[in-house]
Amino acid sequence: MKSPCLPALIVLSVVGLCASVSAQRGGGGTGGGGTGGGATGGGGHPGGTGTTVGNTPTTGFPNTNLPNVNPSSLVFFLSGKVAIDDGSALTDIATLQLECKGKRLTVGHTDRTGQFSFELGGETQTQTYETPDATDTVVSGLPNTGTNSSQITDYRGCELQAIASGFTSEQIELASRLNGDSYVDVGRIVVHRMAQAQGFMVSATSAAAPPKAKKNFAKGLTLEKKDKWAAAQQKFEAAVDLYPKYADAWVELGRAQLKQERKSEAKAAFQKAVAADPKFLPPYHGLIDIALKEQNWKELADSTGQVLQLDPVSFPMYWFFNSAANYNQRKYDVALKSALRGVEADIQHRIPRLQYLLGLTLAQKHDYKGAAEHILSYLRTAPAADDALVAKAQLKRVEELESGSGGTRRQE
Repeated sequence: MKSPCLPALIVLSVVGLCASVSAQRGGGGTGGGGTGGGATGGGGHPGGTGTTVGNTPTTGFPNTNLPNVNPSSLVFFLSGKVAIDDGSALTDIATLQLECKGKRLTVGHTDRTGQFSFELGGETQTQTYETPDATDTVVSGLPNTGTNSSQITDYRGCELQAIASGFTSEQIELASRLNGDSYVDVGRIVVHRMAQAQGFMVSATSAAAPPKAKKNFAKGLTLEKKDKWAAAQQKFEAAVDLYPKYADAWVELGRAQLKQERKSEAKAAFQKAVAADPKFLPPYHGLIDIALKEQNWKELADSTGQVLQLDPVSFPMYWFFNSAANYNQRKYDVALKSALRGVEADIQHRIPRLQYLLGLTLAQKHDYKGAAEHILSYLRTAPAADDALVAKAQLKRVEELESGSGGTRRQE
């Protein structure tokens, strides 16, 4: 039996990825740099086609720079605490994330004790949203499935949660906490520990940095905020010269270099951070960003694989990327395992394309019944996706192959 006439490659476009990666970062700005651009795919099986999709407005990607989560001039100052359900102390920085009608916004971070305070709203404040599906994928020769963004007009339906590696978070309905006062204590956000996670968003090496190295690092962060990347780079270089095991400084050095399009140097800086602290997650995020931009599927598989070994539960999008990277290398057995792990980790069903990728992978392995079930699941979850018509055509083809191999055709 021949393989179905489906694209042999999944090609990834990383528009919007930076927001999703930065949402997982710890405080102090440490994390991977932004990337962007299109990708070229090719068909390796009969019927596969290739096309180049550029990073242009015609690709259908959402605009992720939306002004004013609240269009009024009212500014709220929110404070509270993130607490672990077993009573133990939070030792890592957590990210505060607001989800409003399917859009996600990073609004602040805790300190290492779990305390947080941040400003929300204001007419001049610009916020950056993630789309509900952070993977923004393009199937070779087909349109992407970016979700159209729309401006949020109030906080009704908005929920606040904490993002911390190795934990799941309760969600607090925000509107009920806003009583008209400018200063609002939202109380405790309880997180629940997941035993499998071993990675950290804060490096243990930072505590041992000498004062002068810390001073240079702090100056570099200040320059970053002013978009003075070349000057920031010099400060981070001074910090790592004084203290070569300064993993946080290596990561920020890599980010500054990426901002200046110095990818090879940035990659080396992120690798230095990994060598200094192998359980520190942000440098892996930087390496993943570069691999995506370069369409280097082997490095993408390797970097996501390292993150997933450290934390297999907090980053379902990395299971998607790992699966797609292996799929692009025609390692379908590995791709299948990663897609299945991703579906298991994506308990809130925020990455429907995992189902789509799982279906395409099963089709390559001639499991047309399973392929049809998962493509159909994707269509049911994202019926208005830009590529819904393409997915339906693929579903029809897979069902025909299933029927030809003795199966029966299902109805959508």
